[in-house]
Amino acid sequence: MKALIIDDERLARTELKRLLTPFKDLQVVGEAVNAEDALEKINELKPDLIFLDINLSSNYTGFELLDYLRTYPHLNNTYFVALTAYASKTDAQRFYSAGFNKVMIKPFRKNDLIELIEERIRENK
Repeated sequence: MKALIIDDERLARTELKRLLTPFKDLQVVGEAVNAEDALEKINELKPDLIFLDINLSSNYTGFELLDYLRTYPHLNNTYFVALTAYASKTDAQRFYSAGFNKVMIKPFRKNDLIELIEERIRENK
């Protein structure tokens, strides 16, 4: 399974990539720092799993980028995970309504990430 991390914070990308390293069935194929970079990488790398920060420091929010990406037919089976530090568990419905498959609130627990990845790997086999 191929994953792409979209986050404007270098430390956040680095930490998430480090946490994903132990999963032998998951490969982080790229990182993007803004919406424009993300569009290029998505078209080039065709990830199965996208971690998308909500508060990108670009012309688009994570919500706007996801709304645009959901129009791409080749991304219909792509799993989108919202990454945010500015939401509570009660805000989750807003993310799901926007088209995200999962929400992870920063700082997220390692066990939550492990559960998510193991579930995705099982479903992709």
